[in-house]
Amino acid sequence: MQKPAEVESGLFHFVERVPYEWIFPKVYATIHHGGSGTTHMAAKYGCAQLIIPHISDQFLWNQVVADKQLGPKGKSIRKLNEAWFRETLTDLWENPSYKDNALSLSQKMQGEDLMGKYLRLFEQ
Repeated sequence: MQKPAEVESGLFHFVERVPYEWIFPKVYATIHHGGSGTTHMAAKYGCAQLIIPHISDQFLWNQVVADKQLGPKGKSIRKLNEAWFRETLTDLWENPSYKDNALSLSQKMQGEDLMGKYLRLFEQ
């Protein structure tokens, strides 16, 4: 990935890939587009999250994250503005209930035996 020229390199580090199962347990929160995979992995590893949806099901996952209080409700990329983003990012960072709820959901998800469920269904 090429770093945009206007980005101060002392603040950001650009990489091609970062495995979610490695990075999400190490961070407080994530801001992402709201794809089902990213939303699920952030929840699985206890990340508070802010979704900035672009298309289709991303708006649904944005609502789910807000309903479960895993983070503030995001805004469409087309309606994004600096003032809203600053206020919402501050809320994501300063509201500890988002992280608490994310960690609680993560514990429930970690305890699921999905492979066992799938195998039992397959055997029927």
